[in-house]
Formats: sequence, structure tokens, C-alpha cells
Amino acid sequence: MRSLIFFCFIFLGMGASAQVPKHLMSATNETYQKQQFSDGSILSGVYRFGESVGDLDVIVIPYGSKYIVQYVYGVWEKSYYTREIVKLHKYGTFNVVTADSNQLQFASFVAKFMNYQKSQKTVILYGDLIKKKPFSKDSAVLGFYVSNVERYFADAELYELSLDIKSESYFKRKSSHHLELMRNTLYAKYGQVFRLGGELDEYFKKKDWYEPTLLETGQFLTDIERINLQLLEEEEKRRIPVGRETDERD
Repeated sequence: MRSLIFFCFIFLGMGASAQVPKHLMSATNETYQKQQFSDGSILSGVYRFGESVGDLDVIVIPYGSKYIVQYVYGVWEKSYYTREIVKLHKYGTFNVVTADSNQLQFASFVAKFMNYQKSQKTVILYGDLIKKKPFSKDSAVLGFYVSNVERYFADAELYELSLDIKSESYFKRKSSHHLELMRNTLYAKYGQVFRLGGELDEYFKKKDWYEPTLLETGQFLTDIERINLQLLEEEEKRRIPVGRETDERD
């Protein structure tokens, strides 16, 4: 009987410990022990993985009862305007995300939410998002919670249509010029190139955040942004005479 009780104690103890991959990489190159982690719960927000993995931020965005996952990372490339080598930002978006217990799965990637040293919120990511390469269960990278989504998306000009779905009346209250800028800002923030010397190119090139790098950026829109864009364009169609539509994206 004592042996049985002892065996059950060991078994329960093993079940309570967190599953941590053997090779866990982070920006600090710190060595982590399994007992430093415990299972957490899915928490929306921004998780930073540091310069060692491409200065990567992973953003977990709440969307009703579901989640959207975006990531942002830095690269060194030629500036569109000056042709000098500068640091630019690239994006990726996963609108199809499955939640299960304390983890999210999107495409071939798994992100597991853990508590580090009892209180610090972290994500263990099984893969390299920048190289689009999933890892085996024995390897992962560690990201630390740094901000809620609202604080990260605090710039109203950039993220006006990124946090929640607006009502039809929201767009009806905006001027036609404001609607045009809102629509194109959605693309511009992801690096959309506009017709050189055109009105939108001249407008956005004055913005410190604008980094034109791509001819097409629609693939980076979140489902929240897509729905808001649809509502916005429906309001524009009610105002613009047929045959007067313009698009300065190349």
C-alpha cells in the first residue's frame, strides 16, 4: 500500500511539471530549467523575442472568442526613397488560429503560454516565424510579455481600424477625405508603395513611420481590419459617383 501511494505521488508530481523543450533559445542566451516554468493561460498582448531572433514582436489580438496572431520584425534594407541601408519592419498575419488549453496553433506553428518564475508571462514558440520554419518539439524560442495590445496600438492614426470592428455610423460621421486616408493608411502601415509623386506618396512620405517596401500588402490585413475596410468602402461607394474611383497603389 505504501508503495502504491508513493508511486501515485511521483506520477502526480510529474504531471504537474511544465513541458519545456530541451533547447529553449532567448535574446539573453540564458539557460532555463524545467522547474522554472509552469503552465499559464492564453493571454492577449505583445511578446518580445529580442534581437537574437530578428528583433521579433508577436502580437496576440483578441477577436471575439477567437484570436489573431501578427508578428513584426526588423530587417536592414535599402530605403525606397534614399537607397541608403536602413532598418525597416516586416509583417506577417495569421487570421486562422486554433486555441487549445494554454496554446495557440496557426499554420504549422505552436505557441504555448507559460509562467516563468511563477509570475512572468511568456510564450514558448515552436518555430522561426521569420524563416517560416517550424521546430521539432525539442526546440523553441522564448518570448516575454511586454505590453497589452491597446498600448502597443496606441497610435490612433495607424491603428484606428485595428482593434475593434466599427459601426456603420462610425464611418458615416467621417469626411470623404478622412475615409480615403483611413483606407490607405491600412495599407501604408504595412509598407505599401504608392504611385511615386502621387498625392498619397507625397502625404505618407512625410510620416516618420512610413516605410514603403511592397507593391501589395493586402495579405497582412487582419480580419478586424478587413471588415472595417469593407464597411469603409461601402460608405465611400455611397458617396462617390460611378466612374470616379481611384487607386494610387502600384
